[in-house]
Amino acid sequence: VTVHRCIIENLENGVYEYIVGSEGCISDTYSFEVRPFNEEKGMRILWTTDQQSWTKQEYDVWQVAARFLNNKQNELDVPFDWHLNTGDISQNGNRRFEWSYYYDYAKDITRNIPHVITCGNNDLVDKKHSTAFNYYITAQNQKWNSVYAFDLGFTHFVCLNSNEDTLYPTTFLQDQADWLDAHLTEVEAREVQPRW
Repeated sequence: VTVHRCIIENLENGVYEYIVGSEGCISDTYSFEVRPFNEEKGMRILWTTDQQSWTKQEYDVWQVAARFLNNKQNELDVPFDWHLNTGDISQNGNRRFEWSYYYDYAKDITRNIPHVITCGNNDLVDKKHSTAFNYYITAQNQKWNSVYAFDLGFTHFVCLNSNEDTLYPTTFLQDQADWLDAHLTEVEAREVQPRW
């Protein structure tokens, strides 16, 4: 598996096309739109969670659901602005095939709109650390692998990790609270651009 990632900032509003790959192995061309948002126009969020499964057959349920959601999005006069997954994509975060099934089945609903993931406890290896989770996402403002923040539209989102374990310092939850206080103070001091 090859993972391609980049972070592009300060795009103007409009439609952009992209391809992913390397010589001899290039994806199709996909597009996404950078849209303006304001508080009078709400954001349309597609929210999914808990695709976790042990086998391909169990992940087939996610494939059926993703096809339904893609068809529903195509029927809407106003499509979803972005896709939020609130975690537990995998049953065991270090098994690559689980992530492959998730992304393969989600491709129709994630290639043309932002796809944002928070970390579920099953996305952590042994519920302790999140090396695998961090491999499959690209996060900004990241403090720890499963703790980060981002802007989308006119809203600021923060993802925290409530799993405490002996591998983390005993102050892990307090460390997050301290980081959150400092981070929100920093965010409050800056102007958030009302777009994604």
